[in-house]
Amino acid sequence: MKTSIEQIPEEVWQVACAREAVIRPLAASPHVGRAEIKAAAKTLGIRRAYVYRLLAAYRRRRQTSTLVPKHRGRPQDTRVLDQRIEAVIEAAINGFYLTRERPRFSDLMRGIEARCHAETLDAPDYRTVRRRLNDFDACKVTAARQGGKQAREMFGAALPRQRPGDPLSKALGRRWRSAWGGASLSLA
Repeated sequence: MKTSIEQIPEEVWQVACAREAVIRPLAASPHVGRAEIKAAAKTLGIRRAYVYRLLAAYRRRRQTSTLVPKHRGRPQDTRVLDQRIEAVIEAAINGFYLTRERPRFSDLMRGIEARCHAETLDAPDYRTVRRRLNDFDACKVTAARQGGKQAREMFGAALPRQRPGDPLSKALGRRWRSAWGGASLSLA
């Protein structure tokens, strides 16, 4: 997938422009000596081998975007597990781990491994399960495992309280009073 120039962050583009200022004179000459490459590497703060790669790429395509630093590896938050294993992990977390009994993480792992074994799937690594667990909202995890009161104490109220003079609280108060047969119940 190619990135358009508009999507490149300004600081990354500045790095590419600085590289071009050093690489362009090297690309203009037919033969570049080792001393020139070494000086360019020192100026740019990169290794000599990378200067050779940048020079070759720039000679093939003389554009600043050619010199934009590339990010290696998978994009962040990429998941490569089989969807069935992801479903087992999510079901185990929601159905077993997020309960008031507060089972241990090791018990969660044993449950996931047993379920994967029953379905002839490879069991995920504990770090993968830990990352999936960390993806859950901490407030919701605390509320499910320790109760709403503890979650409110740790994370604050989920919604800001309405002041009694706000139109919304008056409307909600009227609705609640009419729903409860005139009883004086208000949300304020």
